[in-house]
Amino acid sequence: MATNTPTPTTATTQPPQPTAAAQECEVSTGLLDGRLNLRAGPGMAYQVRAVLTEGESLTVTHRAGGWLEVLTHSGAVGWVYAQYCE
Repeated sequence: MATNTPTPTTATTQPPQPTAAAQECEVSTGLLDGRLNLRAGPGMAYQVRAVLTEGESLTVTHRAGGWLEVLTHSGAVGWVYAQYCE
């Protein structure tokens, strides 16, 4: 009896695409330097992927607790603390 073995596929990583429910927000830290870390995951323990600046526009693609997964206009994807995105 032959077994049916699934054929492996190669996954391509695409940045999340905003859905109809996606929201825009703007970096608003209230800090003197106005910089916000874009992290690899929803928490302080995740690696910093980029540093965003005050006033930078972002598209929110997902929410998890107090964190937002965002897409920057340059195409970077990561997480920011929701308190700093209005």
